[in-house]
Amino acid sequence: MKVERPRATRYLFCAPLLLTDLKTGNATSEYTKDLSLFGCNVVPGDATPLGTRTRIQIAYKGQIFQAFGQVVYVRKGGGCGNCVHQD
Repeated sequence: MKVERPRATRYLFCAPLLLTDLKTGNATSEYTKDLSLFGCNVVPGDATPLGTRTRIQIAYKGQIFQAFGQVVYVRKGGGCGNCVHQD
């Protein structure tokens, strides 16, 4: 059995974020639980369909980080993963 491994090291990081579906404009308040070079894990995030192009805004200590991404996996009750890219 092949074990799935992340492409890059994940760092524990908990912060509120705003996840916006670029097609519909719908936004939801979520949390990130970790970050990596390629993206973040969004909790709960399971309401966002696989493949959805998103804008992610993470607020931390008075600063806001914004990037565009795409949902690359969804775990029922366990969140989704956003692959972040700078467009």
